[in-house]
Amino acid sequence: MGSFMKNPFVFILAANTVFLSLLVWICVLIFFGTNVSVVAIVIFGLIHLSSFLVVGIVLIRSSRRAREVRDTIKDLISTTKQISPEGYVPKISSTGNDLAGLPDVLNLIGYEISRSIELLKLENVTLTQVMDSMADGVIVLNGDGQVTLFNDPAMEMFNIADLNPLGSRLAELIHDFEIIELASRAFDKGEQYQSEVELVENRMYLSVTATPLSPQMENGILITVHDLTGIKQTETSRKQFVSNVSHELRSPIASVKAMVEVLQDGAINENDVALDFLQRISRDLERMTTLVDDLLELSRIESGHESFNIETLELRPVVAEAISLVRDQNRAGISSDVTLINDTTNVDVMVEKGRLIQILVNLLQNALKFTSPVGEIKISNIQIGEFIEIHVSDTGSGISEDHVPYVFERFYKVDKSRSDQGTGLGLAIVKHLVQAHGGDVGLNSAEGEGSVFTFTLPMGR
Repeated sequence: MGSFMKNPFVFILAANTVFLSLLVWICVLIFFGTNVSVVAIVIFGLIHLSSFLVVGIVLIRSSRRAREVRDTIKDLISTTKQISPEGYVPKISSTGNDLAGLPDVLNLIGYEISRSIELLKLENVTLTQVMDSMADGVIVLNGDGQVTLFNDPAMEMFNIADLNPLGSRLAELIHDFEIIELASRAFDKGEQYQSEVELVENRMYLSVTATPLSPQMENGILITVHDLTGIKQTETSRKQFVSNVSHELRSPIASVKAMVEVLQDGAINENDVALDFLQRISRDLERMTTLVDDLLELSRIESGHESFNIETLELRPVVAEAISLVRDQNRAGISSDVTLINDTTNVDVMVEKGRLIQILVNLLQNALKFTSPVGEIKISNIQIGEFIEIHVSDTGSGISEDHVPYVFERFYKVDKSRSDQGTGLGLAIVKHLVQAHGGDVGLNSAEGEGSVFTFTLPMGR
């Protein structure tokens, strides 16, 4: 009875069956009265019982089918709620009722949903990797001014690698008024704006472009940041180079011209004066020749047109030869009281002998210029994997931390406290020669504490 009451349709059918049964008995009594025989009563009773049983069976089956359909619908609703954004789509079990085809359809839909979610996740990962592998910084703001994308290069440029920028305001992450104003103007005007910005704290030059996004992108802003620091440094180095070369050439040329004019005016007939002038002219010409030779050599090395005769050499004898050569040259008239120490071990390196001597001579001359007569310069080496790392350390005045990253750049000159008459090409030549042999260069220095120049060469086999 409880199951009948839960299903109104079944309850109505049962009530109608009882009502029809009573109606049949009333009709029998009206038509036949008391003349109804026992046989007739039995026949009518059997007919009534049969019809009641048939209706009952139908009602029971209908109730069971209705319960199965109800349970199936509940299972479908419960299973559908388990579909997650992560791509989990549970399997729906098939049933034997009239909804038997529905689970298959829903399973197919679930598979398509799962596949779509996986594709979206893959596209998102690919987009993230592309953004993070770009050289330029990319920042995206939504219509409310909140950050929705901040790729790794941008985080490095603005030194916020330890923060989670998503959901933050631009002013909370970037403390530069020009960039914030640029984004604000793009928001307000709906136009693209571009500007070059200097970050004083990081010593960086940036090209920043703010571009409004379409309404489909919630009227956000796309900010692209291109690092111009290398270009600016190159421009500065070239300007410094032109100034240095002009000075280096102007002085000896003017000196030679003046001495030639004096000789032409009659000083050539005075042997002592003429000989002194000729010696000075020779030194000036040698100075200009050295400058031109360094420029040509650096150009050949950088262009890759220079060939090298690489062989296996013992390091210690070559270092001894370079030290002896520096002492003999003593180009800058530096006191020979500076102690030069050959502390290398007898290991083999793969290098062209003349180029290794050139590298060592350049580094030794650089160290001699800034080391006091009571100081010392030591050459040593250690093994790192398949490379030999050679150290040229001095007890000189050292190099400011601001200049350390740039000393190997071509034409780079440090500040006036460490200025000299060189062209700034010596260390650049060292770097390119070492790299041509498959090695690398480095510098560890602090102002007032000396310097340690290092370079690596492949170990000899």
